[in-house]
Amino acid sequence: MPHPPLIPVRLGAAAIKRLLALLMLALAAALARAELPPPVLQALAAAQIPASSVAVVVQPVDAPSPLLSHNAGQPMNPASVMKLLTTYAALDLLGPAHTWPTTAWVEAPPVDGVLAGNLYLKGSGDPRFAIEHLWALLRQLRVRGIERIAGDIVLDGSAFAPLDFDPAAFDNKPMRPYNVGPSALLINFQALRFT
Repeated sequence: MPHPPLIPVRLGAAAIKRLLALLMLALAAALARAELPPPVLQALAAAQIPASSVAVVVQPVDAPSPLLSHNAGQPMNPASVMKLLTTYAALDLLGPAHTWPTTAWVEAPPVDGVLAGNLYLKGSGDPRFAIEHLWALLRQLRVRGIERIAGDIVLDGSAFAPLDFDPAAFDNKPMRPYNVGPSALLINFQALRFT
């Protein structure tokens, strides 16, 4: 049976835009219902992670709906994804060249290599301050004539407000490095234990 002849239809620019918008919405809706791609499902299976334990949303910032949505309504632990937000906020507020200085202060200059007063170490929250940096700081003090400290070494973390923090609250393992609370004067990620 022959098809009826096609009748050419002229669509205006507005009608074409509406038609394209409808097609895009239909495509986005279809993709939003799409399951995870087979390679992702295979990788999850190989890692013995059930697909029900994963939530994924892929959506362009300027799009009205996601391209892919899997378990989007399920509450999940955000894990390291939250680091992206923290990093963005830090870069936006502080800038990429920001550093957190750890400084040393003395009450009086040394006499014959001896610092008779206290040495104050003031932290400003350097998250990467490690034992190597402390040794470098001590070498700088030696270069400035301090060979022995007769007073006290005072650690000053006052750059951060005091915080009521329980490192055992998360998993009852307060000595784990990941349970360290915020401090203006951390050394080695607070992974050292001084006795």
